[in-house]
Amino acid sequence: MKNLLVAIGLLLLMKTSLADTSTGELELTDRAQQQTLALLLDTAIVGEVNGLLANITVTQSFRNESDNWVNGRYVFPLPEGAAVDSLKIEIGERVILGVVKEKQEAIKTFEEAKRQGKKAGLLQQHRPNLFSMAVANIGPQEKIVATITFIDKVRYENDTFSLRLPTTLTPRYIPNAAIKLNAEQQAQFENELRSQQDVEISSGMGWAANNTRVDDANDITPPQTHGVDTQASHYFSLDLSIKSGLDLQQVSSDSHKIVSNMIEREVSVKLANGLEPMNADLTLSWTPIVGTAPKAAIFQQQLKGDHFSMLMLTPPAVSAALSLPRDVTFIVDSSGSMAGQSMAQAKQALRDGLGYLTASDRFNIVDFDSSFATLFSSSQDVNSNTLNQARTMISRLHADGGTEMIGALRFALQSPSQSGYLRQIIFITDGSIGNEKELFKLINTHLNDTRLFTIGIGSAPNSFFMNKAAKFGRGSYTYINDVNQVQEKMARLFTKITKPVLRDLTIEWPTEVEQYPTRLPDLYAGEPITVLVKSKAPINNVKVSGAMLNTPWSQTLSLNTSGNSNSSNLDTVWARQKVADLMDKYRTAELTKEQVKPEIVRLGVAHQILTQFTAFVALEQQPSKPELVKAKHKSVPNLMPKGSAMAAPNTATPATLLSLLGVMMIALGTLTRRLTRAKSSNTKGTRRVAA
Repeated sequence: MKNLLVAIGLLLLMKTSLADTSTGELELTDRAQQQTLALLLDTAIVGEVNGLLANITVTQSFRNESDNWVNGRYVFPLPEGAAVDSLKIEIGERVILGVVKEKQEAIKTFEEAKRQGKKAGLLQQHRPNLFSMAVANIGPQEKIVATITFIDKVRYENDTFSLRLPTTLTPRYIPNAAIKLNAEQQAQFENELRSQQDVEISSGMGWAANNTRVDDANDITPPQTHGVDTQASHYFSLDLSIKSGLDLQQVSSDSHKIVSNMIEREVSVKLANGLEPMNADLTLSWTPIVGTAPKAAIFQQQLKGDHFSMLMLTPPAVSAALSLPRDVTFIVDSSGSMAGQSMAQAKQALRDGLGYLTASDRFNIVDFDSSFATLFSSSQDVNSNTLNQARTMISRLHADGGTEMIGALRFALQSPSQSGYLRQIIFITDGSIGNEKELFKLINTHLNDTRLFTIGIGSAPNSFFMNKAAKFGRGSYTYINDVNQVQEKMARLFTKITKPVLRDLTIEWPTEVEQYPTRLPDLYAGEPITVLVKSKAPINNVKVSGAMLNTPWSQTLSLNTSGNSNSSNLDTVWARQKVADLMDKYRTAELTKEQVKPEIVRLGVAHQILTQFTAFVALEQQPSKPELVKAKHKSVPNLMPKGSAMAAPNTATPATLLSLLGVMMIALGTLTRRLTRAKSSNTKGTRRVAA
């Protein structure tokens, strides 16, 4: 009985609703606890790209169409490298500007303003690519406009520049673990149990409960929906100016239809249809005229006696191929979030990957959802028999279950290696997990001589996980968002991983600098290195050294020949890169939270940027909500990714109540267990029971 109670409690904690919510609306609750609606009117993305930096403004407009006072909260994605540096909220005629504070201080300030009836906004970062906005005390029929600006680095690879702007997210999988309540929630829960009153546990309104493996699960699991209405709701517009400083041959998007207007070296880009639904990442790329692509560049900024510099250097092109045979393990995600087009893309990527293996190679396939299965117990030689077995396995793959990556990845990393083989892991997934830190630590601990390459699948993969996993795995990240791209992208990947890598990189600076990243990655064919530094003197030249095929390589970069460019915002990007470097050391347990948090808070406040430990808070000076009027709160649904057949999680059912019932069941089970132990204290021996 006691175990049954605990089991029921755990199931209730895990339970989420999969029914669709109403579409395209900010759901709010009025003082009578009746659902009212505030339509999401529009989202506008406006920005300018200068060289290797993009300055982007995202404006999201809402209207409270009820006659009641309400609060609202929504979760949204941004690029994982974005340095969010401003927040402005317009509510009616009021304009309030955000200020960066230490996160707990910002939350306390916001909650106090909300209690006092003041209009307030709170912008938080939960992952480098996942943010939330809370707005308090929205008056009847008031319009809310939230404007966020951020700076991001442009990606440059294979002589092509690219920018990726996410518009939605794939629901994160939260691994099983016991519920985790903070001290205030626990005290409230116990007091209300004793008084037999109705219980309400405050939360981020997500569909998953916090637990010991993902302690912010409730914050990163917003409700989602498949539908789009016919109004301009959950749609976005685009107005982007590209000033690359180069003559371009084309600007294109493999995700959306765009129109571009090129005048000399400046290109304006808009959506061909004016508006597009927010259900897929927007990808843009632009290619210089053949022969004009830069091989090296240094961008600099002087600010308050400091010099900030960004170095971009492309390694030399080589025609040689690696001579060692390879031991390749393909890991493929067949969890429920891959249902639909993502699974078709993953299966095609596997088939194409097999085609690049040679008779001298070995291989294996690991498939995972809630558990994992392998094609072979260990890697086997490539021949017609093993390839046929692999194709049969691929044909039977279908998407369902959870996203338990850790077992599959541990198996691949810890499989016995054979002398004379180059070990490579090709990881095909949408990365839709909430326990990224666990995976990063595993990769960093057990990588050894293996190289990990990630392939992001679907319309809205978790690019933070994909990029960081590849970084810790000393590999690279490839993004595939359409089945028609699989052949081209897989060909490019295998061309890359069969070329020699430029490793053991070091940079000699002419003056003392603070450099990030502190550890330079291995570089693959067509991939440049981008480094940010802070110094007291300008950078005149640098020498970059490394090794390729055990042959020393070096290149000296002089400002006189490389095309020095003056830039703004480099101080912000440098600070963001330093924060990322510190967080990497924290995620891999090299540094503790207590060691990194003070410096990250200092950087966030000094440079006014959002971090894991800081937040933007904006509030008006005087209360505007009548004192006796109460405002309630619900969350904004995100659109499910385009092509996804996964059921859409939401908070239409009482997730808080389910969590409470789960805790109660566990408490009853624990109480029953204690009574049983007391009752049997005079008996000899004990019996182990799995809870």
